[in-house]
Amino acid sequence: CLLAVVLSGFTGDAWIALLAVGGGAVYLFGMFVAGRPLLARLYRLLDARSERAELVLPVTLVLLALAAWTTDSLGIYAVFGAFVLGACLPRGPLQSRLEGQMAPLTSVLLLPMFFINSGLNTSIGLLDSWTMWGVALVVLAAAVVGKGLACGVAARLCGESPRDAVAIGALMNARGLMELILLNIAYERGVITQTLFTILVLMAGVTTLMAV
Repeated sequence: CLLAVVLSGFTGDAWIALLAVGGGAVYLFGMFVAGRPLLARLYRLLDARSERAELVLPVTLVLLALAAWTTDSLGIYAVFGAFVLGACLPRGPLQSRLEGQMAPLTSVLLLPMFFINSGLNTSIGLLDSWTMWGVALVVLAAAVVGKGLACGVAARLCGESPRDAVAIGALMNARGLMELILLNIAYERGVITQTLFTILVLMAGVTTLMAV
C-alpha cells in the first residue's frame, strides 16, 4: 500500500492509492471474515471422500491464481493476495499435504526463476566509476546501520544477551524476497532507474550473505 501511495504521487493519479488501500482493506477483511469459514467448508467437502482428495491441489492452485490476480488488479503486488489466501487456509493434515505437494514447484522452479529475473535486470556495468561504487557503499552502510545495528542495539537494550543481540541484528539485517519484490515493482513502474535498482539488489545480496 505504501508503494501504491508512492506510485500515486509519482504519476499524479490519486486513484492508484485509493484503489490499493481501500481495495486491499476490503480484500483483507473479506478473506478473514467470510473467506476463512468458506475455505474451511470447501476443504472439508474435498477431503470427506477419497475420490475428491485429488482435487485439493488443482482447486488450491486456482484459488491462488484468483487471489493473486485480485490484489494485482488493485495495484498491490500479487504476492499479497497469495499470502492472505495462505493465512486463511485451514490448518491440519491438509495443510501439511499441500505443502508437500507445492514446495517442489515453488522452491525448484518459481523461486529460482524469480531470482533469475532480478539478475537479468541487474547490470553491474552501470557502476562504472568510483563515485557510483561510493554511492553503493553508502547505501550498504545505511542499510546495515539502519536495520542490523539498530535491531541489535534495541535487542541489547531490551535485556537480550550480547550473543543473542548480535544474532537478532544479523538476521534482521538480511533482506529477503519482499525487498526484491518491491524493487522489481519500482523498477517496472519507472520509480527507480536501473542503476539504483542494481545498487539496491547488491545491497540486498550482501546484507543477506552477512547473516551467513
